[in-house]
Amino acid sequence: EIVPIFNPDGSLLEYMSIRSDITELEEYRQILKNELDTKNKSLEDNIHYIEQYEDAINRSIAILRTDDNNIIHYANDNFCNISGYKLDELVGTHCSSFRAEKHKIRKDCKKIFKELENHKSVSKVMTNVKKNGETFFSNTIIFGITSMMDYLKYDRMLY
Repeated sequence: EIVPIFNPDGSLLEYMSIRSDITELEEYRQILKNELDTKNKSLEDNIHYIEQYEDAINRSIAILRTDDNNIIHYANDNFCNISGYKLDELVGTHCSSFRAEKHKIRKDCKKIFKELENHKSVSKVMTNVKKNGETFFSNTIIFGITSMMDYLKYDRMLY
């Protein structure tokens, strides 16, 4: 994530680069890909590998899942621990409920959804508010999840 830093007069001061080490996730992804690519594996074996991969992801990053109306349907334990909310307090609420006011004013969620509608992922540093009122920052990567039929239709449009 590369973020420009501006002077109060609006001129560019510098760029700040924020990096997250995702080596472990990439290694898990490659292992999973190799295991699933092996045609001799049974469906049960492949499901087993997918479950292990999902567990590795859940242990290493915070995950929040919303629908296309930005209503929260799932948050993993890491997200709950960071935000201070319990899962049942998050599910069914709009994700802007814990966003910092600046994101609401700039209508960042609407801008993000426009990008997702164009089948792009979005990477953004978000300022959030914990249940206790403290601020926390998240280097957020947002992916649109589509049905297989939507994916195949989109994939054909690329050619």
